[in-house]
Amino acid sequence: MDAPHFLTDAIGADAALVTTRLAVALLILIALFPIRRINRWLSKRIIYFIDRAVERATKSELPLDIQLIKVFIKPLDLLLFTVGVWFALAVGLYALPGLSPIVPRVINAIGSSLVAAALFWTLFGITDVVAYYLSLSESRPAGVDDTIIRFLAGLGKIVIIVVAVIVIVQEWGYDLTGLITGLGLGTVAVSLAAQDSVANLIGYFAIMSDRPFEVGEYIVLDNVAGVVEDIGFRSTRIRQLDQSLVTVPNKTVAAATVTNWARVQKRRLNMTLNLRRDTPPDRVLSVVRDIRALLVNNQNAEADSVVVQFTDFGDNSLDIMVISMFRIADWAAFQAEKEKIIVEALRILEQHGVSLAIPQTMIVRDSALEATSFQDTAETGEADAYMAGNAEADPPPR
Repeated sequence: MDAPHFLTDAIGADAALVTTRLAVALLILIALFPIRRINRWLSKRIIYFIDRAVERATKSELPLDIQLIKVFIKPLDLLLFTVGVWFALAVGLYALPGLSPIVPRVINAIGSSLVAAALFWTLFGITDVVAYYLSLSESRPAGVDDTIIRFLAGLGKIVIIVVAVIVIVQEWGYDLTGLITGLGLGTVAVSLAAQDSVANLIGYFAIMSDRPFEVGEYIVLDNVAGVVEDIGFRSTRIRQLDQSLVTVPNKTVAAATVTNWARVQKRRLNMTLNLRRDTPPDRVLSVVRDIRALLVNNQNAEADSVVVQFTDFGDNSLDIMVISMFRIADWAAFQAEKEKIIVEALRILEQHGVSLAIPQTMIVRDSALEATSFQDTAETGEADAYMAGNAEADPPPR
C-alpha cells in the first residue's frame, strides 16, 4: 500500500489538503525561530532610537533604553510565539477530520489568554519605566516626590493585575458575577484569615495620605530608629545604625508615635556648666556675661532664644544654664557648631581663671554607719573636669 492510498484510507478524500495544511503549519513553527531572533534585534534598535528621541526632547540623559528593553523584549517574544503557534494550530490542527469542537475552544482560550497576559505584562513593565523616569527627571510636578511615585506605581500595578485577571477569566467563558457569588463563603473565610493583611494595607494608605516620613529619612518609631528604606503595602523597612534591617507592619507604623529627625528645622543647645563652689561671684557673673555674648553674636544662633543664667547651687558646684536655638537642621553640622561653642566656653573660663567642678562621691561604711570625707574622683583616675546636663538627646548621625 503506497502513501497516497494510506492517507486516503486514514483521513478521507481530502488527504492532499490535510497534508498540505500540516506541512504549512510545520513551516510556520520552524519559521518562528528566526523570526523571534529578528524581532529581538529589531526591537532593541527601535528602543534605542526611542531613547535618543526622549533624551533630545527632555534635554537630559536618562538611560531608558535598558529599562525599555527589559519591559518589551520578553512580552513581545511571548506574544510572537503565541500568535505563531496559534496560527500554526489553526492552519494544521483544525483541518483534521473528526476533531472534537472542544479542542478549538480550548486552544482559542489559551491563545487569547496568553496574548492578554503578554499585553498586560508590557503595561506592568511600562509602569516601572514611567516611575523610573519620573524619579530621575528634574521636571517632575511640584510636590511629587519618590514616595508618591512609588505609591502611584504600586497602585497602577494592582489595577493592571485586577483587570488582567478579569479579562483572562472572561476569555474562558466564566461569569464573574456568578463566580463571586459562588465564592461567597470562601471570601468570608479568606477575609477572616487576612485581617492583618487588610489592616496593613489600610495602614499603608494612612502613611501615604498623612506622610509622616518618606524613603531616605531618619525616624524614631517607638523602639526602632533608623533610615526608611522602603514603604511597602504590607510593611515598612527601616535600616538601623548598626545596619540591621527592621521590618515593621504598616498597621503598627500607623498607630505608633513617629519622630522624624530629617524634618528638623532648628536644633537646641541645652547644657549646664558646673563651676567650682569656691568661684567668686564676680567671676561667675563675668562668665555668664561673656558666654551670653558669645551666643548672641553667633550668626547661626537665634538671639532671642539665648538663655545664659546662674541658676542653682549643685551638690558641689555653681550651675550655669546655657540654652540656645540654632538655625541648623543637619545633625553633623550642629555637632560641629556645638563643639566650637564648648571650646570657646572653655577659653572664657580660662580667661577668668575659673575651673569646672570635679564630681565627688560620698562613701558610707556599713559597719560604722558613718560618712567619710568626700573623696575626689580624680584620685581614682576619672576625668579632672566635666560638663554635665545636656538634656537634649540628639539622634545619632545618619
